[in-house]
Amino acid sequence: MEAMSTTIENLDLKRYGRLLAQAVPKVIKTEEENERALAVVESLMEKGERNMTPEEDALLELLAGLIHDFEDKTYPIPKSEPHEMVAVLLEQRGLAPKISGP
Repeated sequence: MEAMSTTIENLDLKRYGRLLAQAVPKVIKTEEENERALAVVESLMEKGERNMTPEEDALLELLAGLIHDFEDKTYPIPKSEPHEMVAVLLEQRGLAPKISGP
């Protein structure tokens, strides 16, 4: 999803304030808070990008950042060497590595 990069000058601050009061965004610390933020994001996305106001777009961008930060900390993706990733994928599919050569 590419952000529209809404600036404060483009926002109706009263409208944005009402949206913030409804969504109450904050640093996400629990899975329950994450699920709540995801539900707000989902409802905004259902409107469609072309139908969102600049204020809704700003809220979506804020929540996406908060969710990203929480999920990066909670569900880190371990670093792996490419050959290790291939081995895992082969094993998951019940395949054996085939070495081709002269």
